[in-house]
Amino acid sequence: MKILIADDHVLFREGLKLIIKHFDAAIELIEEDTFEEAAQAADAMPDLDMVLLDLKMPGVMGRDGLVDMRRRVGETPVVIVSGAYSRPDIAEAFRCGAAGFIPKTLGSRAMYSAINLILSGERY
Repeated sequence: MKILIADDHVLFREGLKLIIKHFDAAIELIEEDTFEEAAQAADAMPDLDMVLLDLKMPGVMGRDGLVDMRRRVGETPVVIVSGAYSRPDIAEAFRCGAAGFIPKTLGSRAMYSAINLILSGERY
């Protein structure tokens, strides 16, 4: 399994990697800290199983990044992971094709459960 983590906060990426690897060490994690780098990685890896995308990062803001990433990865689930999670942000993300919206405030078990739920075809 291959997951792209696109987030400009190094500490959050490191924490997310630890969470995922703790529960499943076999998952390959690719991390990028700008949208441009994430887009290039997505284009270069058609076998991605999931993209975890920060809602606001250098190079793009909000729905534009989600729409662009969805176009690049086709049916691969794109999940918004964000510290800003107002009801309108969440609704807009789902309208634009997000497979899930995970608040950065979730605990490690809940975050891992949300990722697994989305990988099984459900929405979070």
